[in-house]
Amino acid sequence: MGKEVMEVEQHFLKGDIEIKHSALCRLYAEPDCLVIDELAGVLLAKHKIVRTFKIPFTRLKSIALKREFTKIKAAKSVVGRSMAGAAIAGETGAVVGAISAAGHKTKTQRRYYLQIDYTSANGKACSAVFTPRAFITKPRKFAKYITKTYLLPLQPPQDSGPHIL
Repeated sequence: MGKEVMEVEQHFLKGDIEIKHSALCRLYAEPDCLVIDELAGVLLAKHKIVRTFKIPFTRLKSIALKREFTKIKAAKSVVGRSMAGAAIAGETGAVVGAISAAGHKTKTQRRYYLQIDYTSANGKACSAVFTPRAFITKPRKFAKYITKTYLLPLQPPQDSGPHIL
C-alpha cells in the first residue's frame, strides 16, 4: 500500500486537526484515505514526519483550491511618479508627479488556499485549510485528482426522475 504518485506540500493554516500553524505538510492519497503528514526539518530533503493524519474517503466531503480577494491600501510611488513626470515635462513635471503621489491607492490582493471538508469519526463537520507552498497549479491538480478518483465514485448515482416511454 504505497503512496499514489500525486502529492503536494502545503503549509497548514487552520482547521480541526492538531497541526502546528504554518507547519509544512505533505498530502497524498492511499487507496482508502487521504493522508496528511506533518513535517519537520530545515533542509528540503531532510523532512521528518512528526505526525500522520488519515481521513477515510467515505468521510471526505470535498477538497478544492479556493481563492479570496482582499482590498488593501498601498502608498503611491513618489519616486516613480516624479520620474514619469520628469520624462514628460522636465523639472516641473517631476515636482507635479511627486505631488500627485500624495494619498493611497487601493489594490486587490489574491490569496489561494486548499480547503478540505470532512466528517470526524463522531459525525462532526470539520475542515482543514492549507496555503500553497509555491505555485497553485499542483494543489489545483491534486484537488481535482482526489475529487475525480476518490470522491465522485463514492457518490450515489443521481436519479433523473421517472422515465416516460
